[in-house]
Amino acid sequence: TGDSKPSAAASAASSLTAAAAAAAAAASKAATGAAPTGPCHYTGGLTARQLGDIDDLANCITVDAHLGFGTHKMCERFRAPPRLRKTWRRILEQFQIDQNYEAACDALLTADSPSNAGNSPFSVANDNDNACSRPYRPFLTASRRADLNLRAHLCRYLHLFDPRSGVRIEACRRYLHENRVGARIVSTRQWQPGQRIDMLIGCIAEVSLEEEADGGYLKPGVNDFSVMYSTRKHGSQLWLGPAAYINHDCRPNVRFVPTGACSAHYEVVRPIEEGDEVLLYYGNNFFGLNNCECECRTCELNGTGAFANCAKSKSSIGRGDIAASNAGAAECTAADRRSRLRRSAAVAAALVYRPHRDRVQHPPAQQPPRKKHRTSSCNKQTTTLSQPSPGATVDEQQNLSATPTGEILCNGTEAGKVES
Repeated sequence: TGDSKPSAAASAASSLTAAAAAAAAAASKAATGAAPTGPCHYTGGLTARQLGDIDDLANCITVDAHLGFGTHKMCERFRAPPRLRKTWRRILEQFQIDQNYEAACDALLTADSPSNAGNSPFSVANDNDNACSRPYRPFLTASRRADLNLRAHLCRYLHLFDPRSGVRIEACRRYLHENRVGARIVSTRQWQPGQRIDMLIGCIAEVSLEEEADGGYLKPGVNDFSVMYSTRKHGSQLWLGPAAYINHDCRPNVRFVPTGACSAHYEVVRPIEEGDEVLLYYGNNFFGLNNCECECRTCELNGTGAFANCAKSKSSIGRGDIAASNAGAAECTAADRRSRLRRSAAVAAALVYRPHRDRVQHPPAQQPPRKKHRTSSCNKQTTTLSQPSPGATVDEQQNLSATPTGEILCNGTEAGKVES
């Protein structure tokens, strides 16, 4: 048409590259270890799938290596190499000392690079515990190591290990729906209402209808753990980044404040002391209808949510129930107690000690001699003599005294012809 304006695809690609370059430039401002001029905020430009891919890599390199176990991932087929966790953990420990973002990013991204083998003190090739004779495929490809979006997102996760951020990440064993294996954000300083936790950053990506449909990117119960619904845009949004590790509580101490189309921060609403967990209110029906499955600390104290049934069972035991239970216990007679003792003795007599086949079986001390057995053609009959009945005649008593038990059971039949 002769129009000199760029096409829509070219403009979108240029804006994506510019956004990634700006984020990477903001992330590398702390290269000398000095205090950064500002947190590495997310400026957008990624789809939900792209943001989920780099978030899986970034939290695997930082959070999983620090905690020692894997946390939630957007890709259900994501597999992290265990051989690198110890190396990544040493890099994070060094970062907590010098707060050098650029050096930490370089070391984390090139920890298993073949070209970096032997050149870095954190290289896997220098780790005797991880060394192996056979070659292995690097965890990150060359294109991934050069990805500016991944580098910027990695810096956002490094804020969790920066002492100047005021927060840190710890393991959480509270929630049953996470199999008691999760993470939580804990404060490392005092926060007053109205203050912003700037270095706890979250990223927002719009979820398309195709990604939200059946068989799309989001799968219920698998990777829909961090999806929000925007009442302003009337659509679903993916919420990832370090801020996504904040847990829910019905009495929160921070609130969600959007700062743009693709970013948000947390504002303190109640005083937070050092060591307190940073908590956010997810919504009225996030954990079932009226949060009936909520496992937060407030619901536990109030006996609501998932703890409602436990509180109801405890409150139902009143004075009348206690008196009734005492009266029922008083009705337990001596005969009942003797009956229980007889049952216990029978159960104890049925238990036979059988030592393990690998253990040495020592004969019991002072074991009485075993009774002799008389073996027939088909079975073994004991020679224990039966006692005659009181009304038996003299001839019958003589026959009983000379006949084994097995022959009496045969009713006059020759011993050994009738099976026991």
